[in-house]
Amino acid sequence: MLSDLSFDIIYNIYFYVDDYCTANNFLFLCKAFRNNFMRNKAYEHKFNILYESLFSFLMLLPETFNTIDNRGDLTFYELLMCQSKNKNDRLMLRKDIRFVYSLYKNFFVYYFANQTHKNTITIANNLSNILVLQGPSFINNLVVISCNRKNVSIKSKFENRFEMFEYILQNYNRYNLKCVEYQIQYLE
Repeated sequence: MLSDLSFDIIYNIYFYVDDYCTANNFLFLCKAFRNNFMRNKAYEHKFNILYESLFSFLMLLPETFNTIDNRGDLTFYELLMCQSKNKNDRLMLRKDIRFVYSLYKNFFVYYFANQTHKNTITIANNLSNILVLQGPSFINNLVVISCNRKNVSIKSKFENRFEMFEYILQNYNRYNLKCVEYQIQYLE
């Protein structure tokens, strides 16, 4: 079947796919297709499908500082996404959901935490719990993702964390603004 269709056509169709498992299974169509066409842009598209879905879902949930609640929300999302998948897709999807969530969460924690004060890790963890619930467009304004094949890296769009704190305070529009202000003041 693949010999009947041009790889260019299949590659262009790939970017219309908005289901993560389907996008992931494109990699298994043909070895020549995978080696010649599935480069950084394709991996980035696959990553963005999961990213948009995950953080759009989390944005709908109430804010919480409790890491256990956020993990419960993540588990609920996994159950919804994996419910009708086969075993291999379910395992792959769970692993990738955890990876995407941890990538962003850990970036914010370590970016915000001050190495000299141990208490800042707890505050940075609380602030990162809030930020991952703000939705994909808010997070996209804070960080840049780069995909190099299967390696994903995340970097701040700001020169330093104080500029990011300023942006967060100016653009945060959810429930507990005073609490967010307090945490940022403590981290500064």
